[in-house]
Amino acid sequence: MTTTIQTDWIRMLPPESKQWTTPQSKIDALDLVSVRLPTPNKGEVLVKIHAISLNYRDVQVCTGKYEHSSSLLPPRLGIMADKPAPETNLVPCSDMCGTVILSQDSKIKQGNRVIALFHQSFLDGAMDEHDAESTLGYPLHGVLAQYKVFPATSIVPVPKYLSAQEASCLPLAALAAWSSLESVKFAKTVLLQGTSPVSIAGLQLAKATGLQTVVTAPSEDHVKRAQELGADTVINHQTHWEWQDAVLDATDKKGVDVILETGSTRTLRKSFACVAFGGQIHAVGNSAGTEDDGDDGGDEKGKAKTPQLHRLNVGGLALKRNATLRAVLGGSRKQMLDMLAFYEKNKIKPVVGKVFKFEEAKQALEYVAKGEGFGKVVITLEESDDEKKE
Repeated sequence: MTTTIQTDWIRMLPPESKQWTTPQSKIDALDLVSVRLPTPNKGEVLVKIHAISLNYRDVQVCTGKYEHSSSLLPPRLGIMADKPAPETNLVPCSDMCGTVILSQDSKIKQGNRVIALFHQSFLDGAMDEHDAESTLGYPLHGVLAQYKVFPATSIVPVPKYLSAQEASCLPLAALAAWSSLESVKFAKTVLLQGTSPVSIAGLQLAKATGLQTVVTAPSEDHVKRAQELGADTVINHQTHWEWQDAVLDATDKKGVDVILETGSTRTLRKSFACVAFGGQIHAVGNSAGTEDDGDDGGDEKGKAKTPQLHRLNVGGLALKRNATLRAVLGGSRKQMLDMLAFYEKNKIKPVVGKVFKFEEAKQALEYVAKGEGFGKVVITLEESDDEKKE
């Protein structure tokens, strides 16, 4: 049944929505187009998007480099074996916060402020192949748009204390960090590799949990920023290339219980060298590297500083420390709700870095591609009503 308020909202809706599409070749090839405003069917909602946060994955998609390491393709397994590639003109990006404008589901109310799941069909339990491929921004159309229709089951309400920009930072990076840490009940120490959004979210979650935190950082500026967030030990991995020794020093030679492996293939040797006996190494999505055997940039003589991954006896390294190497693709709807409750209880605010306008999407992606920022890069559209009141 359509109420008077719903009717008024429908009358105010524009006939079209603008969205960015990518041919998956280069960032400069993104195209801003107008499409007919989508209409939600039964069990769906129409969301007006207020903020979109970017991940390095979005750069990979827009440049045609996502899932292109020889370890991943070809062949693809499971449901991907006979699945055609995503259409060329894809709407990229996966993380957003917006307001429900129209709802065809009794559980989701008009006016609710929501974020969307990265894995649209992953609701609870263990992830299967279908869940793994139900990802926004590739292969499904993403959220770099003014309006988008979502299945009602794939969105969740966000705490009021978070701004739209802050809430947009949570779906991928924060949930991956939460998925890595929430199941490890024995942990007392954690290593966050680098200062990517996953690592920053992991640092905030670990501090709220009371864990001892060790962070590697790429510059003195990032060292300072990590310290300001409460990191107990921060190591500049540019000046301390063999940072695993410093990690051992910070933990009385015991090593860390949990490692968020977000470096690359070349850091895995170091992770095994400083993980505690019986500890866990969580390889978080594509953040954990896409190259199979490339060198690590080398030293001043052009000689690689670390062995290539295929030279490592991974099984032997795991046995030596009785360690577990675990893949982390993301989290479920249930995990998202649990994480949001934890965020609200501890009033954790995601770190927003540089902010761009919707029309500056290309510049925003180019900035992410440089990998120099601290905090999430956010694209903002119109302010939500909550932010207009602030």
